[in-house]
Amino acid sequence: SKNNKWVALSGNGVMKFDGQNWISYNRANNGLNSDNVYLFIDSKDNIWAYSWDNEGSTAPLAKFDGISWTKYWLNGAPGSNLDSRCVAEDSAGNIWVGTDDGLARYDGLNWTYYNQQNSGLVNDGVWSLTFDNNGVLWIGTWMGLNSFDGTTWQTYSTSNSALPDNIVYRIISDSNNSKWLLTNSSFITKFDGVNWTNYPASLANTNYLGIDLIYDSYYGLIVGTNNGFSIFKNNIWQNYSAYNSDFVGLAYEFAIDKGKNIWIAAYDGGLITFNPDGINYTGYYSAPQFKISGKTFYDTNVNGNLDLGEYGLAYQRIECSTDSSVTFSNTTGNFNTAIGSYALYL
Repeated sequence: SKNNKWVALSGNGVMKFDGQNWISYNRANNGLNSDNVYLFIDSKDNIWAYSWDNEGSTAPLAKFDGISWTKYWLNGAPGSNLDSRCVAEDSAGNIWVGTDDGLARYDGLNWTYYNQQNSGLVNDGVWSLTFDNNGVLWIGTWMGLNSFDGTTWQTYSTSNSALPDNIVYRIISDSNNSKWLLTNSSFITKFDGVNWTNYPASLANTNYLGIDLIYDSYYGLIVGTNNGFSIFKNNIWQNYSAYNSDFVGLAYEFAIDKGKNIWIAAYDGGLITFNPDGINYTGYYSAPQFKISGKTFYDTNVNGNLDLGEYGLAYQRIECSTDSSVTFSNTTGNFNTAIGSYALYL
């Protein structure tokens, strides 16, 4: 959003980083709808914060236009207990919101609601939304998968397709218009419009899926798992975890910047930048930069040296005092970071 970086923090609201300063938004200081939110940025650079854990006193959705937050209670009055689970935008700029009570569309003035009673929606519990290259909306629910072209509803389930499970947590569309899904199963599912392919989770070095996946034309499919994350391209799976890389934590969500660096929100691991070809700093720095590397370790004999038998300290925060850049040591205590004045463009 206008080269700002937005980060949702579990239980602590939202942070915005403009390249120099961090600004905090939460319920206490500026009217954010909840301190536990997910974020969506629309084509007009509005920030939409949506929340799963409303307790009656919090709105399920809020929009930030760069100046102030506007709360939306959707189909319920203030004090209702409606959850919003996903947000998407169509080519006309309408905002679609998946909730635990159906699907809502906002045209900037009015809300339109779809549910099992008034539409072909297979279930009111909506988990995920995406628009494909033809503008068709795909909807992952508790009881199967829907497509909606604005007129016709189509339902896919375990009873009429090769969908491995009816609970669809995540769905995305790739450049070939194939759909990729994470379900309540041990498979990563691809649907090209005709054929279904179910890839075993073991190919991604895990037995648990359902965290996040994105598609990028450069990398291919990126999947988050409980063991790290995997990249799938040209029928090859490349897995990254604490066992074979410097990755720290569980890969929870992804974003990719203009330099093709992958930004990963890692559960208990902070914010991590990754590029298998090396971090691309081109265009990101306004001043010369230098790289520093080292190891954090437990100095048993307090002599300032890493001696035989002294072990590394994992997940230690290293901050450069000259520019406040931050990195963390990996599972063996090693770290490698660049320092210097910089501004990232996501």
